[in-house]
Amino acid sequence: MQAGQSDRSIAQIAELAKVAVRHLQQSQFAEALDAFQRLIAVRPDNADDWFNLGYLHRCLRQFHPSLDAYQRALTLGVSQPEEVHVNCAAILMDHLDRSEDAQIELEKALSLNPRYITAWLNLGNLHEDCGRQIEARSAYEAALAIYPANGRAHARIAAIDIFEGKSAQAAENLQQKLARAANDREDIAEMQFALGHAMDDQGRFDEAWAAFSAANSLAYGMLDPLQRYNPQAHKQHVQDIKCTFRTRIASSIRDVPAPIFICGMFRSGSTLAEQILSRHSRVTAGGEREFIPAIIGDQLQPYPQAAQSLTDTDFAAFAKTYNDNLKELQLADSIFTDKRPDNFLHIGLIKSIFPNAKIIHTFRNTLDNILSIYFLYFASSVSYGFRIPDIVHYIDQYRELMDHWKGLYPDDIYDLDYDEVVKYPEDRIRRLVEFCGIDWEPQCLMVPSKTKAVKTASNWQVRQPLHNKSSGRWKNYEKFLSQYADISAF
Repeated sequence: MQAGQSDRSIAQIAELAKVAVRHLQQSQFAEALDAFQRLIAVRPDNADDWFNLGYLHRCLRQFHPSLDAYQRALTLGVSQPEEVHVNCAAILMDHLDRSEDAQIELEKALSLNPRYITAWLNLGNLHEDCGRQIEARSAYEAALAIYPANGRAHARIAAIDIFEGKSAQAAENLQQKLARAANDREDIAEMQFALGHAMDDQGRFDEAWAAFSAANSLAYGMLDPLQRYNPQAHKQHVQDIKCTFRTRIASSIRDVPAPIFICGMFRSGSTLAEQILSRHSRVTAGGEREFIPAIIGDQLQPYPQAAQSLTDTDFAAFAKTYNDNLKELQLADSIFTDKRPDNFLHIGLIKSIFPNAKIIHTFRNTLDNILSIYFLYFASSVSYGFRIPDIVHYIDQYRELMDHWKGLYPDDIYDLDYDEVVKYPEDRIRRLVEFCGIDWEPQCLMVPSKTKAVKTASNWQVRQPLHNKSSGRWKNYEKFLSQYADISAF
């Protein structure tokens, strides 16, 4: 190659790299993916290009290609390989239900960098999801040996203590840590939420409320103003959804395999419903799948208005993509649950993609639901969760929308009352199984497995036998709730 040609090639590669990075920085994932693939075709041995390709495949929910690209980056000697292993672990655990392989990846990360706190926290979380409290505690303690003020590690150790009946010890430890806490608001907020739970477990309700209030105030203050809950905007969004899906969309799609969708307010019993069904020999728990929100975020903006132009061809393509993903998970022969609570916003879209889908709507005593949301640290993902008036407003909008859906799909939505399930388990579980169109199996009433992976904020609670301790919990906080809402209205 002559010098002039070489210079042109170098300049072309540099320009292509610039285009790829620009698309990546602007979150134009499809365009960035195409650019990096073209870049790799001309410089196949650049580890960072393969790392970026893995990231982009992950953003586009192409999980197996993402793992392949990350592996190629490792082979080529990418810098900070521990980060790549953690990314692979997240894919394996969160999207491919391969917890054992995820653990291997995290252990590889820690063998490369024993002081990588993110890997220790993720390993602790994985052990918690799998019901291994000893191993989880050890991982969190390793994180604290590196950074003693880490609020997440202290909070998760406290959750394990409470599960093991040591809430007094958890509260004492947290109070000591908070007294010496640095100025990191997130660390303090995490510990305050955990302290609230430890106090609640001991029946020290005034102290618990003080801790939860302090935690929520801190968490709300950390939000960017644009992230905070906007009641007027959300009310308009619900009205737009009702207008877009004001009637059942006539669809010619027939006989498309459909998952069982479980939705409702967060903290309303959706995980319990999924765990009950997953004990059936024909049902596989899918956890909180991102497919419906991903379609909306990637292809239907602005939503819901963009859904008005969808055709049967579009719905069929969405259904095929969804079911192809299940085949990758080797779950095609099983009845699959999709437990994404906020999918209640999208029931109209779901029923357009899967006309035969069964929808399980979980709910519980509203005041208990309000408390359960207020008592949990959702970070910015649940923007209404930090203030009681915002939670009340959101629940009002949720009720209005659910009434709309039940008017459209009265035979396909089953109301599952958490409080009745724990009070009359066999009767209510039999009705649930019958609604799903599957034969009764006694194991649906069994105590949940202690080792099966469960991804939920209440992963220790769902491992206990059914109990009604959480029903009527609001009465312990009646004097506080009455400051914000007319309790008699609920």
